Amino acid sequence: MKKKRVESNSSRGLDYKLRIAVALMAVIPILVCLYLLSHYISLQKGLRSDTLVALVIVVFISGLGFLLIKQVFNRIAAITLDAKLIAAGDYGRSVKIKDGDEVSDLARSLNQLTRNIRNDMDELKKYGEKTAEINIEVQKRIVVVSSLLQISSLISEGAKIGDILKLSVEKSRLIGDSDVAYLVLQEDDGLGGIYVKVADGINMQSLVNAKMRVEDSIFNKVVRTNKYLAIDSDNRQEGNEFLDFQDKFKSRNTLMHPVYLKGRVAGVLGVGNTKDVFIYRKDDVDLLDLFAKQVAIALENEMLSSKIEKLEITDGLTGLYNNAFIHNRLNEEIKRAIVYQRPCSFVLLNIDNFQKLRSEFSSLETESVLK
Repeated sequence: MKKKRVESNSSRGLDYKLRIAVALMAVIPILVCLYLLSHYISLQKGLRSDTLVALVIVVFISGLGFLLIKQVFNRIAAITLDAKLIAAGDYGRSVKIKDGDEVSDLARSLNQLTRNIRNDMDELKKYGEKTAEINIEVQKRIVVVSSLLQISSLISEGAKIGDILKLSVEKSRLIGDSDVAYLVLQEDDGLGGIYVKVADGINMQSLVNAKMRVEDSIFNKVVRTNKYLAIDSDNRQEGNEFLDFQDKFKSRNTLMHPVYLKGRVAGVLGVGNTKDVFIYRKDDVDLLDLFAKQVAIALENEMLSSKIEKLEITDGLTGLYNNAFIHNRLNEEIKRAIVYQRPCSFVLLNIDNFQKLRSEFSSLETESVLK
């Protein structure tokens, strides 16, 4: 035998319970009244008018009660449906409020709860976006720090100054969403001239070695004050100097930092972009300051290396006198020979097929031949 599933009234819907309630309080009493009328009141006498009116009034009142209860239950069912949709994720839905009764209070409370959830979701979304921005900024800072370490490594390894400066300018473009980066150095003649040593960006190579006067350029303020200069949406510049800079360096916004070396501003390191609305932050200034200091260290090392090379008189590989010492000493010996009327000679030795040996064998082999 199959077992029949028995469901209690507590698991039924409100509409089912409403029909039972109406049946209990109206339909069943009416049926009882009709039964009594049909059995205990003589059909010959007929129904009295007052009895008939009473029956009609009872039926009418029962119908009104049914409609009223159904209206209340319909509103509760509607709120239940809205609550299910909200729980499913439709946080933009709101429950309609009609009357000022307890059901309306329930709807109002549900709407307030929905608004709170919606506000919390918006806050979480904002926090998520902010966290994503922070992660991007952290990644940028990591890349910048890695670039600074790479530049320091090149300086310590004694790499060529051109390679170090080129890498420094190239990596400085990571600052401030930059499209271009440049390094401007002062001329050594002391006449106030400057030239573009390195330029990085689209169509920027044509600026390399371009010369100009400090007084006639926008770099004058940086060189004169030894302070950074930021030109952006909050700090606009006017005048022919800025227009000339904007035309040459293709930058609407720019951040410049002095390269301070041996008590003077030896140059200017800068970055720029073409954004209509852009503001440089303090972090951008601090990072560009680090790159400018790296450039200053590289330039100072190059100056010291040049001085050391001038002081050295022997070649590090062979131990023989180097070219600079030979020229100076040869000039002295020639002058001494002229004064004292003594002979002077200078002997040069040539290694046959040295270039061929160098191309066919390794550098170590050719160095051993020189030694």
